[in-house]
Amino acid sequence: MLVITRIPTHRNDGSRVSRRERREILNLARDTFGGYSLEGPFQGAWVADDGRVYEETSYRLEVIIEPE
Repeated sequence: MLVITRIPTHRNDGSRVSRRERREILNLARDTFGGYSLEGPFQGAWVADDGRVYEETSYRLEVIIEPE
């Protein structure tokens, strides 16, 4: 089964997600699932429950998992 998630380049408070943090996430995905695909960066936006609009840049992370 293909699972897709996003890795943002910045947090909601505007602080940057470092290259080291991104590398840690990718290493964990590789070690846990045996590999990954990373695409991007991509632009996107979303609206929080309180109505605040967030515009962000993120990477698309894909992993394959075995069905249970």
